[in-house]
Amino acid sequence: MTTYKNNENFISVLFCHTPASSSPKMTTIFSRIVKFSIAYPVTRGMASYAVIWPTGCLIQQVAFGDDEFDLARAARFGLFGAFYVAPTLNAWLTVARYLYPKNDLRSAIIKALIEQVTYSPCAMVSFHFGMSLLEGKTVSEAKKEVEKKFLPTYKTFQQSLLLKELRKMSN
Repeated sequence: MTTYKNNENFISVLFCHTPASSSPKMTTIFSRIVKFSIAYPVTRGMASYAVIWPTGCLIQQVAFGDDEFDLARAARFGLFGAFYVAPTLNAWLTVARYLYPKNDLRSAIIKALIEQVTYSPCAMVSFHFGMSLLEGKTVSEAKKEVEKKFLPTYKTFQQSLLLKELRKMSN
C-alpha cells in the first residue's frame, strides 16, 4: 500500500491530479472506488443502504400523505442503514456462508430459518432502540420504545411470511 508523506500528495492522487513526482499512469476516481469496494465489500452495502433507507423513508412519507418531507428523519434512516444495518447484515451473511457454504436450496432454506430466529429479532430490537437514540430520546425512553414496538413488529413480520408460504402451498 502506498504511504503518503503529506495530505496534499494524497489528495492529488485521490483526485487524479498528477504531481510532478508521480507516474503519468494514474487511475480514475471511479476505479479507486471500485478497488476500495473490492478490498472492503461492506462498503458497497453501506453505500447502498445510505441511499435505499432514506429513499424508502421519503417514499413512506409520500404514501402516508405527509405535507412536507422530514429530511432529518430520512437522514437518520440513512445513517442507521449505512453504519449499523449494512455492517451487521454483512457480518451475519459472513457467518451464514461459513456455516452453510453450499449455494443450494437446502442451505438457503436453513439460512433463512436461522435468520428468522437469530438475526431478525436482534435487527428489530436494534432498529427501534437505535432510531430512538438518533431521535434524541434517552436510553430509558429507547428501551420503552422497544418494549412497545418489538413484539407487534415481530408478529406482523412472521405472520406475513407465514401467509406467503400458505399462498404458495395453495397454488
